[in-house]
This record gives sequence, structure tokens and C-alpha cells, in this order.
Amino acid sequence: MQQNEEPDINEILKNKKIDFIATVISPWHVFGVDAFLYKLYCKLNRRINGLILIYPHSVDKNSYTVDENTFYCRNFADVNFYFKKYEEKTLGFIDSLSSATETLHGLFNIILNKSEGDFLYLISPLFVKLSSFKYFAHKEIDNKYKPAFILIDEGLGTCLSKREWKLGRNKKLMNRLMDIEVESTSLFKSLNRVSLSERFLYQKKIPLELNSDISKDYNSVLKFGNKLSSSNEKIVLILTEDYSEENILTSKEELDIIKSLIKIINGLNIRVIIKPHPVEKEDKYKNILEEFDNVKIINNGPIAEKIIPYLNPICVFGYSSTALINASLLYNITSVSLINIIISDNEKFLFYTNKFKKFSKNCIEFVNSIDEIKKFILIKNL
Repeated sequence: MQQNEEPDINEILKNKKIDFIATVISPWHVFGVDAFLYKLYCKLNRRINGLILIYPHSVDKNSYTVDENTFYCRNFADVNFYFKKYEEKTLGFIDSLSSATETLHGLFNIILNKSEGDFLYLISPLFVKLSSFKYFAHKEIDNKYKPAFILIDEGLGTCLSKREWKLGRNKKLMNRLMDIEVESTSLFKSLNRVSLSERFLYQKKIPLELNSDISKDYNSVLKFGNKLSSSNEKIVLILTEDYSEENILTSKEELDIIKSLIKIINGLNIRVIIKPHPVEKEDKYKNILEEFDNVKIINNGPIAEKIIPYLNPICVFGYSSTALINASLLYNITSVSLINIIISDNEKFLFYTNKFKKFSKNCIEFVNSIDEIKKFILIKNL
């Protein structure tokens, strides 16, 4: 059920019994939430209920990359979805002081919490969400619930340090809030009385290795998805990026790379499916549909990781998407990165590209030219 108005979560917690509050931005977060909630559903052996707060994407502050239809948890949970608005404003001194006092009050109550009530699962990507502290500033809520923080995977970002996360972030306030979230997360890890669980798909090491128990949970929830292909046709999946939106490439440069790849595949009796990045415009690749008849584009809907098992492609092409790593390590499907083909002096792009290469060197094949792509496709199509 979608709700656009701002919810009074404190009143909901006081007057109703809920199991969880989840915070998401991206489709990858949705997968992590689905995986944990299905595990919780199986553990409690009943239909669960809660709130999911959906925030706008950081690239376009006015748009969302997910909606309620993106979630599989609707099959086993009663959920109210709330779409949070992006507000570019600074609180006044009095409001800031009041908010900080409420946050600290809630933080101390969490640390000292002796409630015999039920767990309230607070699900967020990577770090404990600062806003969740405020709920426990209210005595009635603090007595009713025991907080259980569930940290879900953030993709490759899970493996980055705090300093690396701050790269390209110009707002001092955002970085200060992040400092508090990081320190609070570290504090909770050291306190036995605070329940905190890290549900990261990969171990924080180079090269990446799967956390097998977590990966099983991710795979188990896939049965609630719709099968997108029941044919035996050969498929190549192409994962695009928002490079023109980020001023890393021009739209023409992006299209030229994708068209070159399709031309190599064309004539080999292979179906091409393009899965755009969630923040890309839906009509960005419409010219490709007009030029090639063996191409299908899947806009919106489930993320790549949820459709790959059903498409069962012979290989997946992309740039630096975490989905390339997941295709290889989760599903044992050949993944090929085109990132070396791109020439850019964008500092942020170069930084994350180097990180991606370092972490994925054990599971992804990198090509340096269009000619290498041609040889690679021919070998895989034998």
C-alpha cells in the first residue's frame, strides 16, 4: 500500500504492533530487505508487518528508483510504503538543538534498553540510520520494543572506507551525519546488549568472497519473482550505466559503445536484452530498438540480480556494476566489463573504477577493445 504523506512513525509505533521499519533508496537495497524479511517470515512462521521508507535517489533528488511493485516481500508481509521527500533546507538553531537532543536521548535509551518487549527490526543499508534513534526517545516506545538493527548490503560500497564514501560529497552536514552513523554503528557492535546484525553479501576482503549463508537468503526469495523467459534462446544481457547523466560520457558515446556490441552479437542468433541503470531515462535507448530487431529493453521492474536466474544469459556485459560481480559469484555466469574501453578524466569515475577492478579481479573478465569483445562472443557462442 503506497502512502505519499509523511507518516507519524511515533504514533504508529505507539498504537500498533509492527515487526520492522526498513529504509531503502536503490533496487539493490530492495533485494536485501526482501531477503531478510523472508528469513524473518520463516523464523516467526506468520505473516509479518511493517513500514518501508523509500527515499529519492542521490542523483535526481525528485525521483525514485523503486516503488512498492519492486518488492517481493508483499507476498509474505503486510507493508505500508512511504515515499520520503527530499528537502534541501537547513534547520534553525532551536529545531536543530531539539532534534539533536531527541536523537541523543533515543541513543542513550537504546544503549540502556531493558525492555522485555518484542524486537523491532530496523533495516538500513550499511550503517545504522540516525533517524531511528529518535523513536526510542519516547518512553512508551522504548518500553514496548527492543531495537534490532539489521544492516543490509550496499553493493561495492559495503567494502569502502568512510573516507572513500565521502569522495565527491560536498556537503559538510551530510558528512557529519555520516560520521555519527559510522561511530554509532561501531559502538553498537561493541555492546552485547544492543542487537546488531550485518547481512553483507560479501566478506570485506580482496578479492571478494561470498558470505554463503547470506547468499542463500538472497537466492531463497527469488521464487516469488516472475519468470521473464521460458524459451531456450541464447541471451546476452547488457547492463548500462548513467554515465551521460554523470557527465562521464556523452549520450552519443554511450550509444556508440552499446551499438558496437550489438552489431557484433547481431547475426549470431543471440537475443540481446538491455537492462538500464535505474536513474537512466526510459527513452534513452529507443533509437537502438528502431535500429535492431533482436533487442529488448527492460526498464524499471526488478533489478538485474532478480532477473538473471530466469534469463540464464550466456554472458553479462557491463561496466562497473555490482550486478556483474553478483552474476559471476551468485549465479556462476560469465561477466565481462567494458570499463577499459572508456576514456575519461573524471576523478570520481577513475577512483571507483580502480576500486571495482581491485575487488572484482577474481570474477570478471575485462576487455580493452571492441575487437576483444568480438573474439569473446564467438568463443562463448560455440
